[in-house]
Amino acid sequence: MKAKDGRSAKIKIVLLLLCCSILFTACAALSDKPHHVGRVVDINLEERKILVISTLTDEEIETLDVEEMLELDRARGQSAVWYSGGGIKYEIGDRVQVWIRDGIDDGYPGQARAKKVVKYEIPQFEKWW
Repeated sequence: MKAKDGRSAKIKIVLLLLCCSILFTACAALSDKPHHVGRVVDINLEERKILVISTLTDEEIETLDVEEMLELDRARGQSAVWYSGGGIKYEIGDRVQVWIRDGIDDGYPGQARAKKVVKYEIPQFEKWW
């Protein structure tokens, strides 16, 4: 009888560890989403920062100056954030995904330290007809 109880306890422990492992993996996968997706609208080379806004159209980025973009963004919900902590390898208009360290400081535009910044392209769709 003792041997059966011992195996039962071991099985319960293994199942518990397996469940915890699955839970931790799921949480890690959820946290892998970027905190901010937007466009680079300004670059501060001295402080090695990029200003990212997600509420602007292509035309607005091409025609407005930074102050006008910030005013428009403020009216649309305040998505502008200055990100530091990475190399400056971006250009005005680049589409980026940003993961942050800690949080975003209050104020407008926000201030945050980037953990990771990934440039991405929107695929050009070919005519299929």
